[in-house]
Amino acid sequence: MAQGTGWQPELMIARTKSAIVFSTLLPSKHLTLICASFIRGKNLAAAYKNPLLFRSLEKDRISTMIKILIVGAGIAGLALARRLTNTNVKVTIIERDSHFPAGGAGICLPANAVQQMRRLGLYDRLMNASHTVNLIEFAKSNGATITTASLGEPPLNIAEFVALPRQRLLELLQYGMSNAVCFSSQVTKLSETEGGLWVHINHSSRHEFFDLVVAADGIHSTTRQLSLKNSKPKNLGVTNWRFIAEHPERDAHPIYYLGNDDAFMVYPMGATQSYCYAQIADPLNQWRHLPAIATLQTLFGHYCAPVKNILDSLSPATKCITGTLESVSVSRCFEGRTVFIGDALHGCPPTLQQGVGMALEDANLLADLITRFPVDDALQMFHEQRYPRVHWIVEESNRLVELANKGKTWPGRLIRNTLLRQNGPANVAAWRRILSDSVHPELDF
Repeated sequence: MAQGTGWQPELMIARTKSAIVFSTLLPSKHLTLICASFIRGKNLAAAYKNPLLFRSLEKDRISTMIKILIVGAGIAGLALARRLTNTNVKVTIIERDSHFPAGGAGICLPANAVQQMRRLGLYDRLMNASHTVNLIEFAKSNGATITTASLGEPPLNIAEFVALPRQRLLELLQYGMSNAVCFSSQVTKLSETEGGLWVHINHSSRHEFFDLVVAADGIHSTTRQLSLKNSKPKNLGVTNWRFIAEHPERDAHPIYYLGNDDAFMVYPMGATQSYCYAQIADPLNQWRHLPAIATLQTLFGHYCAPVKNILDSLSPATKCITGTLESVSVSRCFEGRTVFIGDALHGCPPTLQQGVGMALEDANLLADLITRFPVDDALQMFHEQRYPRVHWIVEESNRLVELANKGKTWPGRLIRNTLLRQNGPANVAAWRRILSDSVHPELDF
């Protein structure tokens, strides 16, 4: 115990089911402070607002080096690794591929994603690499406008909405990180133990101890599967295609063309490029395994001129990514000393364009917490603050897919289009809610 006079507390924490009991050892006697806060909701974070407790625990945490393993060098994993540079956290980051994951097609970043890129110190580079979007339009497949929304109104205007090739975004996050990543590496076994995990990595003959493992290895996360059995994503029965089209785009705003149970999105990424995304309800998988370009021309060739012109310009050599919409259902953000971020936590359909934004929010919050609090408390606070938000986004993304599938019938299309006219573009309505909510208010100690 510290000697001398004055308040020089050593803190011991004992948890009960209904309270956090803080024992502060003073030079002359023991003083027990009982904070009657249930470990649920935001009460753990609220308990930390006790100034004496917070300052003492933060000081203790900063003096303690912990080891974490980040599994996956994609958007979420790299963002977290960047945030933890020059902190009291020793980071090992592994990637199963022999190189950084390749680009994909295009990507859209709503305002909350742009805000998080600013926190990573990458805002200026992002803006130089991307196209700013100011208007969203939903239209019928014949080109008739259903509804529009300006992104220049509060709260949508708290930051820019941008689009860019996915490879450009990955390059921003990958810059300067090559030497920090162990490639061709993946976790094959996790063994929980007191205060951490023993981890076996495929190329190693031994287990290594880590205080925390971060599963950032995507929607088909093997790390999540090792921690949570039967946590495979659900197939939603929708086939999709993604590609970048080279063509002059006179309408410099995204248009979502809605057919029956099919849709085609054109998202400009500059004067000559657009990110294109198409989907169709396909519960029997009849379209997924057919040649992509010919299938797109068959399914969407009757759409209006902008879509038809894009499809006519494609060749069999055009790079087109075919996939199936899936959704993760996870009831907790962590299990033991394994925490899930990015698509490993909330992989879902891209109807709200929240994949990047949610991954960056995960990374920034987790970095804030594990550098300031004991690991177990940091994980509990991470779950308390992230789960309601990501759960709503996953459920809303899935709901909009179900709404789109109702367009197969005439009454379904009538209901869908009426709702859009009344409420505006569905993704913009969700963005208003997302941007109106304070992301992590409990960090303001």
